[in-house]
Amino acid sequence: MVERFHRQLKASLMCHDTQNWYDALPIVLLGIRTAWKEDLAATAAEMIYGETIRIPGEFLNERKKETLEPENYVVQLRRQMQALKPVPTATHGTKESFVFKQLSEATQVFVRNDTVKKPLQRPYDGPYEIIRRGKRTFTINRNGIPYTVTAERIKPAFTEESHIPQQGATEETQTRSGRRVKQPVRFNV
Repeated sequence: MVERFHRQLKASLMCHDTQNWYDALPIVLLGIRTAWKEDLAATAAEMIYGETIRIPGEFLNERKKETLEPENYVVQLRRQMQALKPVPTATHGTKESFVFKQLSEATQVFVRNDTVKKPLQRPYDGPYEIIRRGKRTFTINRNGIPYTVTAERIKPAFTEESHIPQQGATEETQTRSGRRVKQPVRFNV
């Protein structure tokens, strides 16, 4: 298939009597694209785009020149300008973000980590307690510090009350000999 196309392209370029073959290349490629294929009953452009493409000769139509007198021209121009109506603008950049319905009743939330993540890093941090709710923002208690986040970054935490880890609180126990023992940090997932 490639060899057949190469032969067709080479023969078409040789038909043009030019020193530089690349000058004729756009016209030759347009001709190959718009050439009718008998076995397919279509052109290559029709198969790709679903309709025929316009060739340069179709853009240049000869029109008879109308001579308008200045008074008629002004009247016609005013009529056309009054017929113009502004096109309503479209906002393509705004999209509706997803917000969980359960956020209105949730007491604790997970916060999405939007930084570049390391391998095996959790996408959400928390759970954190909600201090204050706004229309689009929530204030949470993050390690004893109030922290404001948008509603798009949080999702409700469905945890049992007895298994909620205390942030920042570490238990230290002492052995009988007086040594302090730190308990290992365990993640409740």
